[in-house]
Amino acid sequence: MAVQDLWLKRDGFKIYGKYYCPDENSGQLPLIIISHGFRGSHLGTQAYQAGYAVYSYDFVGSGDGSSKQSDGDFLAMSVLTQARDLQAVLEQLQERPEIDPKRVYLMGESQGGFVSAYVAGQIPQEIAGLILIYPAFVLQDDAKKRLEDFGQGPQSCMVMGTQIGAIYNQDALSFDIYQELAGYTKPVLIVHGDSDKIVPLAYSERAQATYQDAKLLVFPGAGHGFHGEDVQRAAQAMLNYLAEREGGE
Repeated sequence: MAVQDLWLKRDGFKIYGKYYCPDENSGQLPLIIISHGFRGSHLGTQAYQAGYAVYSYDFVGSGDGSSKQSDGDFLAMSVLTQARDLQAVLEQLQERPEIDPKRVYLMGESQGGFVSAYVAGQIPQEIAGLILIYPAFVLQDDAKKRLEDFGQGPQSCMVMGTQIGAIYNQDALSFDIYQELAGYTKPVLIVHGDSDKIVPLAYSERAQATYQDAKLLVFPGAGHGFHGEDVQRAAQAMLNYLAEREGGE
């Protein structure tokens, strides 16, 4: 597996990510684009590399402390700016000669799952499959509650100990995510823990019911963020899903 730093761009912003590509391949490869969660980075998603071509990146304005490499300000970040990041990443990677543009899969965890689901609903014809790990479909309800409690200001309040800009709540409430989910009709894999205190399981249960074809895999006792055996179980579930989509065993 060859690994390289790969810089992409969106509206003048540089986007940093790690690109993993099998050393030996015949023909074009399927691609998995991995999107991290709120306050996360590409470093938190490396456990899900699958032997396909994989791009794990940092959203504009995101990154992990001193390792932050993508451009942008966190206070200007929202789910819609991240959706534009993901669509820009998708378009540029589809142009690479080793990638089959018709076999692109989106995988996201937490807020990255929300964004991946949104993008898949917007451009379903471009997305071969969708993998959502404890997707943060709660964030719209959370935004409503923040506005009720604190109102709207330039930097209105804190989320998980981090200050957000006004655009975060505004963009989160500008659409209904479950209406967007209905636009994606290909098979979806959702993985969620039944002890998640940040994103209750009920949000993924509603997503499963909204999608035309979705499997919800529930991990007993798992919270928001998998550890130990749950990481391996999630990775294996993803590999099984991809094998089915790719026509394998």
